[in-house]
Amino acid sequence: MIALFLLASACTAGDRPKADATVTAPNLPPGVEVKVVGTVNPGIPATTLLSETYDITPSGKLTNPATITLPLRRAVGEHTGVLVARAEQPDGPWDLLEAEVSTDRRSVRFATDHFSIFNAIGVNLGELLTGFREDFIDPLSGGASANAREPECPDESGARGDGYRISSDSGSTVYWCLGKSGTDRILTIVNNRRYPLMLETGLPVLRKPGGELWAKAARLAPLNTVLLPPRESVTFRASLGVGSASTVRTSFDGFAWSIYALYVGVDSLLKLLTKLGYAVNTPKVEIADRLITATSCADSLGQGPVKLLAGCFNVKELVTALGPKVLLVAPLMVAGPFIEFMGGSVSALADQFNRRDRYHVAIRRDTAQPPGEGTNPLLPPPGGGSNPPPAAPQPVKAYDNYGPANAGRAMCRGNPNNALSMPGGTATQTFTVPVGVGTLSAATVQIDPDSRVTAHLTVAVNGSVVASAAAAPAGDTAFSFGPVRVSRGDVVRLAITFTATYGKIITVYTAGSPGGTFTTSNTCPDDAPNVTTSSTGLRARVFGTT
Repeated sequence: MIALFLLASACTAGDRPKADATVTAPNLPPGVEVKVVGTVNPGIPATTLLSETYDITPSGKLTNPATITLPLRRAVGEHTGVLVARAEQPDGPWDLLEAEVSTDRRSVRFATDHFSIFNAIGVNLGELLTGFREDFIDPLSGGASANAREPECPDESGARGDGYRISSDSGSTVYWCLGKSGTDRILTIVNNRRYPLMLETGLPVLRKPGGELWAKAARLAPLNTVLLPPRESVTFRASLGVGSASTVRTSFDGFAWSIYALYVGVDSLLKLLTKLGYAVNTPKVEIADRLITATSCADSLGQGPVKLLAGCFNVKELVTALGPKVLLVAPLMVAGPFIEFMGGSVSALADQFNRRDRYHVAIRRDTAQPPGEGTNPLLPPPGGGSNPPPAAPQPVKAYDNYGPANAGRAMCRGNPNNALSMPGGTATQTFTVPVGVGTLSAATVQIDPDSRVTAHLTVAVNGSVVASAAAAPAGDTAFSFGPVRVSRGDVVRLAITFTATYGKIITVYTAGSPGGTFTTSNTCPDDAPNVTTSSTGLRARVFGTT
């Protein structure tokens, strides 16, 4: 049975005016008493005191957790994070409890397993957002060049004998060198971008990039790919049989970006906690590893910034990895401006790349050179020069469904400032890759124009997410990603989710009968419909090359 007590605080000389607090729990101990004992400020940086200080007795662990409601001095704004500070003595030490603010923003409710001294405190999201943006967003959207060091390989001249030839694209996306170790050829590639690259190749890896975190993350990457962090290098065994060839292709990838964002996010969270006076002794690699191994986090990798935040930086996973002190910065994860920053940073990155994330290195072995022929002077010099790449693939449309629209499909916007729009809806379209298509790299989707909305696109091939992109809806809304390598018969799934800073509903459109399945999934209270149909399809085009 639940016992409900409405307790007027006892007042003595020096106490503040009496206030009421509510304690609810099964089997409360006898003699429960609530006192207002003045104002005891826990002194936690970037916070403000929102309530009187309450001393609730008796002490000792409760048989069942109690739910306590404390009145606040005044209604708090929507962008103020509210926590409860708890201590056994007025001079601390203080720990933190997660709290729920009432709908009128005038009281706070929390659970505790024992009675103590309690304060409601507010977290200054503006100050924390500024610090987090400096540490997290700016590094992710900085300049393109990473100023990496060019690699050096052993016996670079000898590596080009015996029929070996190598060519590459122009530009400075990566640096590379081809060397010789014994009878083996080795190819070393260095990432010269400020974001991670996904390398696709069939060559075996001799030396993996990065530290422990990247080694663990690599186990989650797609087959025959390597995640290459900024300024890091990877070395492949590049020995080939006569008449054979191999390639290495680089691209920006949502999965690799997620790993990078996770690592930088953990690093900046630790910096913020340090600024607030809470040093964390656990290595950040270990913390990131704890997050990655959580099912919700692993499932969110490569699916855009919103799902990364929900899966990896939710309160449950953060408290498990960092302890209760992380509650100080947890409000950042649900702050509308931060979600807007995340979406904006991805759009800025997509604009910045201008296809500079894409690079192609081709190595082949012809018949052995005649004695005394030496190195072919037309081949690129050691250290990463360039030759003209193989003949350019031709542009194609892998999905072409841009005839007259037959219906508008309402979608929840995912605007945290309007509960009727939360959470954002998802529109999906599947199609089968036709003959003659080798890569996918862009899509155009009709979405009603609104710069206050961000559309997040993920691309999955045969059930595995391989790329992501984000864009502000602009009517004919363009997304750039990949390139993603595909083959005839592969099943591709496009998924578009939405976040916003204003409004409730955004509209996508269907047209024609392109095959595949179109769905909309909405759970916001504004009654946007759910649809599953194969009789029509998303009004969109997907572009690629042969």
